[in-house]
Amino acid sequence: MQNVMAAFRVVVVAAFVAACFPAQAVAQQWTPEQQEVIDSLEQCWDIWTEGVQSGAGIEAWLEQCAAPDYSYWWDTGVPAGREEDRRYQAIAPEENLGWVALQPVVVNIYDDIAIMHFFGSWWVSPGESMATAKRTEVFRRIDGRWKLIAGHSTPFEQ
Repeated sequence: MQNVMAAFRVVVVAAFVAACFPAQAVAQQWTPEQQEVIDSLEQCWDIWTEGVQSGAGIEAWLEQCAAPDYSYWWDTGVPAGREEDRRYQAIAPEENLGWVALQPVVVNIYDDIAIMHFFGSWWVSPGESMATAKRTEVFRRIDGRWKLIAGHSTPFEQ
């Protein structure tokens, strides 16, 4: 019985130590081409945010970051393109106060097509409330730049 109790104590102490000092997660390593897709997306999120915050709209984002016939499926409604995104940007600027983080999960590249699954987070109220979504976006290299051709976004509760 004493051996069982001693083993139990060891397990409890080990579990406590593991909970207090979790192992560090291994950072994902990206190829240069995958990193190029990630960097392009970050630049495009900057362009979107600057357009919304300045009141200029998303015209620069549409020109630099989206293919002319792209479609995007937000968590509500049906897939939509440019006009829906203009409408969304106009009615919900408070949801575009600046992005916080892009956390890529998978970046697959097939010639001139890239598919990226990631978590995206942005401020909903300055420094106080953050929204996060699970996103899948598909890009095509057009004139040397990765441009959005399709995507989907679903809110993610942490």
